[in-house]
Amino acid sequence: MLRAAPLCLILLIACGSPPPNGTRDSGLRPAVDAGTGVPDAGGAHDSGRVQRPDAGAARRDAGRVDGVDPGSAEDIAAIRAAAPGAIDNLVGAVMVTAIRSEIGNDAAGFFVQATAAGPALFVQADPGGAGLQRGAIVVFRATACGDLYGQRIVSAIADLAVVGQGDYLAMLQLVSDRDDLVSNLGDYEAELLRTSVTLTAAMSFAGQGFQAATVRSAGLEDAGLTLRISDAWQGRIELVSGCSVTITGPMWRYNDRAQLSAYQDGDLSQIRCPGARLTEAQAIAENEVRARFNRALDGTSLAADGSQFRVAGLAITSARLASATSVIINTAQQRPGHAYTLTIDASLHAADGTRLDADGRSADFNGFGSSLQLRINEVSANVSSGCDLLELQVIGPGDLAGVVLKERTSRVLTMPAVAVATGDFVLIHFNTSSE
Repeated sequence: MLRAAPLCLILLIACGSPPPNGTRDSGLRPAVDAGTGVPDAGGAHDSGRVQRPDAGAARRDAGRVDGVDPGSAEDIAAIRAAAPGAIDNLVGAVMVTAIRSEIGNDAAGFFVQATAAGPALFVQADPGGAGLQRGAIVVFRATACGDLYGQRIVSAIADLAVVGQGDYLAMLQLVSDRDDLVSNLGDYEAELLRTSVTLTAAMSFAGQGFQAATVRSAGLEDAGLTLRISDAWQGRIELVSGCSVTITGPMWRYNDRAQLSAYQDGDLSQIRCPGARLTEAQAIAENEVRARFNRALDGTSLAADGSQFRVAGLAITSARLASATSVIINTAQQRPGHAYTLTIDASLHAADGTRLDADGRSADFNGFGSSLQLRINEVSANVSSGCDLLELQVIGPGDLAGVVLKERTSRVLTMPAVAVATGDFVLIHFNTSSE
């Protein structure tokens, strides 16, 4: 068939409007004066309520602060209501509920609140310099605030001091039965929550160094609630669709997306997951098939002669572990485009020693016959007025099915099944900041 013009395929990935302050990098890192000494912060902050004793005196006499001042919730509320930019707001006797290390574009910082009902704030300042830990009771002066993809943050502080230590779980809200975690996101932002959820999708790219998946809870069935954790953590626990977990951590947000977030050991508990299963089989050469699994495999249970794998109409000669979650199987010459089914016997085990799920031991694939070749034609990064762009030019015809785009080690996109011809272009718009 004659083609009137080259095909142009546009794929959009996690693209959002720039935040109100015009910044696109979720890793805002303004200069932060965390206060190496303990200077007097001056008089009490005037927030329209009864004046409290001088915060500097409280720091000199830590015995006068034996717990969180619930009235400091007004200090937090005042910052949340302030116009973005330079401010000068004293925050007194609040509790640190979570610590976040710098990962990818997510800057280091800590979360604070004064009452379990909130409000709360994320303070973008290195917690290591002050030796902060969960439960620390702190006072500081907020000198700048801003909005980061819809989330109000404190972006610069001074005169940070630890004035006590308590139990951070005193600030915890149990929200498994709540049905407004997404619709009323502003009222939960940055607050310490605990909820039990079940993953309803596979974990996928959620900003540099992070992965996320949609989840459901007792109160929310399908409302766009997500669970977001670091790549490193996902590599250890291997959450997959169907896993259930209890999370204790702050609510992060990416515009209107509610993200239950875990940053520290103990934030995830009661993890229960389905068994390992074959998720995909794909012919990658005329005599090779790649089998992908949702969990890491026990390499010692893999037979090198390929005897654990069967494909009707194809002889199998060997198998090898290509990665923790994939196996390359050598076959006889495949018929291009022919429909095959790969099946696996019960002797192949997951890394935890369990067998593959009985209903997760087979997958269909088509015989190799594609001469697909792609060339990176253009890269436009850090586009100030929109999403980043990757343009691919097709220099050999074929099908995009299974082509994987990665940012470092994180999978960003697996291409859908789309036939392309020489001269076509594939345009991919995506945003690598936190989702």
